[in-house]
Amino acid sequence: MGAGKDANVKDTLKILMTQYEELINFLKVNGAHLNTVRPEYLLSIGDYSKYLKLNPREENMKPKTIDRIFPYISMDAWMTVFYQVLRIYYLNRVTGKSFKGLPGVPSNEANVDAAM
Repeated sequence: MGAGKDANVKDTLKILMTQYEELINFLKVNGAHLNTVRPEYLLSIGDYSKYLKLNPREENMKPKTIDRIFPYISMDAWMTVFYQVLRIYYLNRVTGKSFKGLPGVPSNEANVDAAM
């Protein structure tokens, strides 16, 4: 029963890692800057611990250190992904002309060239 459970965990992690790799590659193809984000950083802490048990060469830190540091690494990775999604899908739509037409932007500050 334990061997079947291990195979199930291994398959689940493999699927998750593949999905995160595909997400990162898709966003990179569309212009995202995600060179600091690794797929394993997008895993939950429990899945990351299982990932390290299956791939012991990945990290050579103590489990306590990983438990303390990983939430920050994961949060940074997710924030980077989120900001890059905003940048490539939302901010690309803001042009100088559309910026000038925004309500609440004073006309003296609406000139983008003057600010640069």
